[in-house]
Amino acid sequence: MRKSIFLLIGIMLLISNASALSWSRYDGTLKSGTKGPGSNYWNPNNVYIDPDESNASVLSWSGYDWILKSGIKGPGSNYWNPNNAYVDSDGKLHLEINYTDGHWNCVELDSVKNFKYGKYTWVVSSQSLNLDKNVVLGLFTYTDDNHEIDIESGQWGNSSSDHLHFTCQPDQTVTFVSPDSSYINATNVTYTFDWRPTYIHYTATASNGKIIANWYCTNARDIPKVKAKVMINLWLQHSVPPSNGKPVDVIISSFYRS
Repeated sequence: MRKSIFLLIGIMLLISNASALSWSRYDGTLKSGTKGPGSNYWNPNNVYIDPDESNASVLSWSGYDWILKSGIKGPGSNYWNPNNAYVDSDGKLHLEINYTDGHWNCVELDSVKNFKYGKYTWVVSSQSLNLDKNVVLGLFTYTDDNHEIDIESGQWGNSSSDHLHFTCQPDQTVTFVSPDSSYINATNVTYTFDWRPTYIHYTATASNGKIIANWYCTNARDIPKVKAKVMINLWLQHSVPPSNGKPVDVIISSFYRS
């Protein structure tokens, strides 16, 4: 009788584990023991599904699938609301910051796929270089804080600072677009970085083809050599509301990688 009970429990655990590890429409067989490649030790317990991502909202836009962040998280310990991103009838992505449910809500999209070298391009059709001083627009790739390539439009709470930042984490940042720049209210700006093993070339280009900002990062130590997610976010510095108390809507026409 006792053996039958143990056998039944074992079968139930196997069924439960198989169900829990059904992910992305496939049931994977988990390797165990000492095997190749590399004659490594393989532990099936080293696989799990992130509970945040297993129930996450996914948005399809510009040929890619994006996971929408939710909850209270960084940057800035903000509230992140999946409903603050949507695609309009023209195929343009809207990112919103708004006040609902008693607090200000921000938005972030993280690519489902990981990428590496290539040219990354965003076309932002709305005004993007003169956002409220507490608002940051991020167009970037991210693996961790030491492997990150950023284009950020924001004033970081200081209205007298430059408005555009190109960053190669962890150590290098350059800034462009002063408050009195002729491009401060430009629309349809194209932002790019060309990520290669030996350099990253950043640009911001006006709709008339004029270069607003241009920078080469050539410090090999800081250039990421690992795959990363593409991320797009609109958020509040230190969770401080927009200084004018108004909601924000940034419209991105397209993203592509070549």
